[in-house]
Amino acid sequence: MKEEKLSTIQEPTYKVGISNEVESLVSAIGSLLSFDTHSDYDENMAEYLRQHKKKKKKKKRGISR
Repeated sequence: MKEEKLSTIQEPTYKVGISNEVESLVSAIGSLLSFDTHSDYDENMAEYLRQHKKKKKKKKRGISR
């Protein structure tokens, strides 16, 4: 019984170790390649706002009740 409990406890910690290694590898590659995702986001947001502005309808002015 104790052996089974130990094996189930050790397995998740092993998986956590792998995910930490992968995360550090990805961050190292990202720092080497220097992706500029923020400027892409700004360009896409500006385009979205331009398209959205065209679709906006003018509010009707009238007597409010």
